[in-house]
Amino acid sequence: MRPRLLHVFPTFGIGGMQTQFATVANALGGAFEHALVSLDGRAECRAKLAIGTPYEMVEAPDGASRGLSHTPAIAGFLRRRAPNLVVTYNWGAVEWCLVNRLLGPAPGIHCEHGFGADEADRPHLRRSLFRRFALGRSTPLIVPSTTLKTIAMNHWGVREQQVHHIANGIDLAQMARRAASGEAPFSRQPGDFVVGTVAPLRAEKSLGRLLRAFAGGAAGDPRWRLVLVGDGPERARLEVIAHQLNIRDRVQFLGSLDEPSPALAQFDVFALTSETEQMPYSILEAMALAKPVVATDVGDVARMVSAENRPFIRPREDGEGLAEALRRLSQDAAVRAVLGDQNRRRCADAYDESRMCEAFRAIYRQAMRP
Repeated sequence: MRPRLLHVFPTFGIGGMQTQFATVANALGGAFEHALVSLDGRAECRAKLAIGTPYEMVEAPDGASRGLSHTPAIAGFLRRRAPNLVVTYNWGAVEWCLVNRLLGPAPGIHCEHGFGADEADRPHLRRSLFRRFALGRSTPLIVPSTTLKTIAMNHWGVREQQVHHIANGIDLAQMARRAASGEAPFSRQPGDFVVGTVAPLRAEKSLGRLLRAFAGGAAGDPRWRLVLVGDGPERARLEVIAHQLNIRDRVQFLGSLDEPSPALAQFDVFALTSETEQMPYSILEAMALAKPVVATDVGDVARMVSAENRPFIRPREDGEGLAEALRRLSQDAAVRAVLGDQNRRRCADAYDESRMCEAFRAIYRQAMRP
């Protein structure tokens, strides 16, 4: 009988954490059975799970998203499901990690992929203490970035031997196939310079910063265009900012796309101006498609890109530096091509998808050993 893994997500909407899980589950095939709990009920990332990947969506008990106040319901649910391993994800499911450690029927693993803008500059003391309490001294913690590994040890008090750094990985050939799978959902004219991003329109993505950098770099040049792939609560505010900057006619909001790769393939430069990141999949995808990257220096972003691309990774507060990086790349297609090629090589050398998946297979197996 295949081992049964119960995964508890704050949400199973589209995101880097969910994409990583789907990639791993597809690669491991029938080695494990997966039961997925989405605490907010969203399940858009099911579209990334391949036909034949053994999984089921499971409804959480009533009130489970409210955490410890419903400890008996969570513990009872875990005992009824009787998995071989419980895998919890991010702050939104850390209480399940604690309940499982104290009252659950199976060993657990906790995965942290990052945090919101409220923890970007300074760790939240209460959350740090709670994470340490939830993990105890034995629950493995998986993180995608060296930055988050350092935070876990220095601020959450997690022992070094508990923390497992598994970098995100990508399949370059598959990414190329996805990019060629359909037409781009926008048209471009000869001579256009297209800056683009793929990101949910949420506060921590700081896309107002990107709008201002675009406006400063373009300096009225009508050939510049900005394409935003994603949707979210910040959209209306961002449209107002675009109007205020007099660039609304050059900014295209595409909304959420089931497959953003054909759009990404048409960008000249990929930009990400987040307040906080760790190891964003969107940057990996851009690198895999040989795109130069302009981004804020958060998480492991500067370590991710090629050495040649690192001068275009700028501090969050350096709005003029971001604008200048875009301006420099707009002026030289040959430089863009060199940076893109080096980024693709960096992906092939350092971020192979199969290594990531095998690392997860190993830690799943290790955690289930008596």
